[in-house]
Amino acid sequence: MSRVKLQAAYYHQPDKRLRQTQDKLMAAMRQSFRDGQQFDTVRVTEICKSAHLARQTFYRHYSTLGEIIELDMAWIINDFLKQTDQKVDSTHYAPRLMVKLMEQHQTSFAMVFWAHEETAVIDYLVRDMRRVNAIRSTNSPVTVAAIRLYAHMLIDFARLMLDNPQLDREDFIGIYQRLMPAPESIFHDD
Repeated sequence: MSRVKLQAAYYHQPDKRLRQTQDKLMAAMRQSFRDGQQFDTVRVTEICKSAHLARQTFYRHYSTLGEIIELDMAWIINDFLKQTDQKVDSTHYAPRLMVKLMEQHQTSFAMVFWAHEETAVIDYLVRDMRRVNAIRSTNSPVTVAAIRLYAHMLIDFARLMLDNPQLDREDFIGIYQRLMPAPESIFHDD
C-alpha cells in the first residue's frame, strides 16, 4: 500500500473519516464485482461517483483502485489478530478462527483475486507477521522465508475455500489443521 496510511496494529482506531471513505469506496467496488465487471475496466471516476465522493478524496488516500481492496484486507487481518490475541491457546483456535474469518469475508477474498491483488495482500501479511514476530523473536532469514510461505499458503487456502463451496466449515477446518503449520512453528527461531 503505497499511499494508504494504515495504522497497522489492531488496537489503533483508524481515522473516522478515512474509515467512512474506505467503506463507501469498498461498497462501490463490491457492486462492480457483483455486477460481473472486469476489474481492469473499473475506473476511479465511476467508483467515486457510485460512492458519492470526489476524485480528489480518492487520490488523497489512494494511488490505485487495488489499494481499496488491500486496506479492506488489512482491516480483516487485523480483526483476526485481535481475535487470536484474546485466546489463551491461539494455535488450537486458529484453524476455526481462520475458516470463520474467510467464510465471513468471502466477497472480500474473492475481490483480492478479481483485482489480482494477491501479491500486495501477501506482502501486507508478511510485513504484519514480521512485526508481530519481532516482538517475540528475531526475524532470521529462515523465519522470514517461513513467514512468506505461510502468507502464500493463507491466500491459497482462501482460494481453495472459494473454489470448493460444496465443502462445509468442518471440512475446511480439517484441511487447515492437516496442511497449515501451527503459528509457533513459524514464529520462533530455533
